[in-house]
Amino acid sequence: MFRIITVRFKLILLTAVVFVASSFVPDAAKPDTTSAESQIRVYVYDIRKEIAKPAWWVTQKAFKEAEEWKADYIILHLNTYGGQVNYADSIRTKILNSSIPVIGFIDNQAISAGALISIACDSLFIRSGGSIGAATVVDQSGNVVPDK
Repeated sequence: MFRIITVRFKLILLTAVVFVASSFVPDAAKPDTTSAESQIRVYVYDIRKEIAKPAWWVTQKAFKEAEEWKADYIILHLNTYGGQVNYADSIRTKILNSSIPVIGFIDNQAISAGALISIACDSLFIRSGGSIGAATVVDQSGNVVPDK
């Protein structure tokens, strides 16, 4: 599940973690940064495809591994056009009930079900030019479905 990420992306994530970490930890409780034991552990996982059963499986595995690894933060790297609402709702609920703070990073887009997931994160960062929002509901032929 761990992977090598580009230097640019690492820099963005490190900035996000430092910014968010400073807002979650009161000054009196901040660890001694001279100790090797005080390093912040960050678990990163991706959702870069349709929100469906595989995305739910990846999320369950990621949260389990982050807990076992005693991660201080989870970063969810999102780039999706959305998908099935039932799986998006399950992922959203997992994020909301997590004891580990979740930082969302939208790389290009988090549309529809992706937007639902992203707004459940404790903090959310969007790269310049990225987008978040709803998508028009269409039928199997691609025709716009009337409002409910």
